Amino acid sequence: MFHDPGINITQLPVMEQMRQMTFNRPSTQIGNYNQVNVYGLYGDQCPILGLPNELISAIFSLLPPKDRLRARVNKRLNAIEAKSK
Repeated sequence: MFHDPGINITQLPVMEQMRQMTFNRPSTQIGNYNQVNVYGLYGDQCPILGLPNELISAIFSLLPPKDRLRARVNKRLNAIEAKSK
C-alpha cells in the first residue's frame, strides 16, 4: 500500500478496498465486441460509458424523452442521443 501525505491515514483502507473492487472484477463478453468491464465502483453499477455507441443508442431508444434529455451528461452521450432520434 502507498502513503500520500495529502491523504488522511484513515482513508487508506477504504481507498484500497475501492481500488480492489474496481480492478479485480472479471470482464464480460458483449456481442462481437472486446471484453468490457461492466462493474462499477461498488460492483452493483454498470458504467454506461464502457459500452459501445450502438448499445448506448439502443438503451436510449427505450427511454422516454424526458429521461433521454437527462442522460445527455457529456459530449459523447449528447451526440449519441442526438443521432438516435
